[in-house]
Amino acid sequence: MTRSLAYRRGGGALIGYAMLVPGLLVGCSTGSDGVGPGSEANGNGDPPAEQGIFPESAHPYPNSYYNEWTYTLSGDHDAIEVTFDPQTETESCCDRVFVTDVNGNNVVGSPFTGTSLSGVTAIVPGSTVRIVLDTDSTITRWGFRVTEVSPAGECTGVRFELLDAQTLPPSVVRLYYQLETCRGEPLPGLDADVFLITEDDQEVSLFESDQDFAPDSRCFGLSTILLLDLSGSIVDSESLPTLQQAATAFIETIADEQTIAIYTFDGRATMQRLTDFTDDVEELISDVDSLSQYVVVDESTNLNGAVVEGLTILDQELVTLDPGVLSAGAMVVFTDGTDQAARLDDDSAVSAASESPHSVFTIGLGVEVDEDHLQAVGKDGTYIAEEVTELQSVFAEAAAAIIATADSYYVLAYCSPKRAGTHELDLSVRGEAGSVAFDFEADGFTGGCSADDFVSDSGCEDDTP
Repeated sequence: MTRSLAYRRGGGALIGYAMLVPGLLVGCSTGSDGVGPGSEANGNGDPPAEQGIFPESAHPYPNSYYNEWTYTLSGDHDAIEVTFDPQTETESCCDRVFVTDVNGNNVVGSPFTGTSLSGVTAIVPGSTVRIVLDTDSTITRWGFRVTEVSPAGECTGVRFELLDAQTLPPSVVRLYYQLETCRGEPLPGLDADVFLITEDDQEVSLFESDQDFAPDSRCFGLSTILLLDLSGSIVDSESLPTLQQAATAFIETIADEQTIAIYTFDGRATMQRLTDFTDDVEELISDVDSLSQYVVVDESTNLNGAVVEGLTILDQELVTLDPGVLSAGAMVVFTDGTDQAARLDDDSAVSAASESPHSVFTIGLGVEVDEDHLQAVGKDGTYIAEEVTELQSVFAEAAAAIIATADSYYVLAYCSPKRAGTHELDLSVRGEAGSVAFDFEADGFTGGCSADDFVSDSGCEDDTP
């Protein structure tokens, strides 16, 4: 999965594009030449947003607002891919974006709120996507923009990665997993009732089992390590102040409910720790500000060594978490060039990234970066800024991807009706292909279970019998 600052605005001819509001239809149909719509209005008396050929809201959108957009891709398709701008955001509690097929059936994750649709590629059955923006009377955000619509390949359904499974008294089964689209993109923001649980092929009742997400964040730890290239080319080119601004915005965006560490690298054999893992945003930003006094020690670039060392540091950090804490890690690597120190070859860095359980993102600046190598290392996302003025934008894209990845981890728990024996649990998303199975022992299970039991008395300790 690779994202960059530039988006292709192609993907097929525009057959019909209309904005629907209650009691009003405004829009245009254009035939197959792909010409975009002309002026538009809406049901709220607001001026129209500046539109391209794909649906988008006003930026920011108004309060107390409801509009619907419909886009049909030329041709007869089993499914289409609809990609949303990384800036896409609504008020997380109350403003919703519905993404559906022509019949109004929601895609996985719909309705979306907050940043859960940021940079996402939704797979929509058929050739038509319908998008609804429904907002309340207070607080607005940037809104949404579709950047590309294209035919979907054979890939359908979702992918589960079961990371851990536990049983707790009196009859709790707790599952920790990551959910992705069939193309490996994180799938955040789903509600608990979207998931279907069966035991021995029998559906477990949502209501009788109290199925819900585990309520205690003590059971889930997120850690991100940021590696900054401070070799001679960065400092000498006077790009450092812009890098500091971009890194600061990145920290402010992702700092909620996770710890962050910052390391710098140049041509030396080991990286230099700027900030150890912490959730203290003021400390992180202060340390980034201190880079203004940075003096180059080794003008070369040990990029591959930094990648390998950074993943090792992340491994060690997650091991130090309290026993029973379910954890996930991410690494972001920024550079403006290629590996020059030759302490490790490119294959070593690529192998370390591909074999690591952690998410790895890369950010490149300028025309001297080896984009192919950055894509190979950045298995979860690569972002390229051709000019230093684009640096803050690509850091924002990486931050949105990290948030989406973090939100694609779920801790789901329920009260099992079983009281003895070994049973097969199957977890899936309702209406979607793809599932994961887990065998558990119910010997010793008793009644009286409720959602209050989803976190054990000892916090996150594994109480599996």
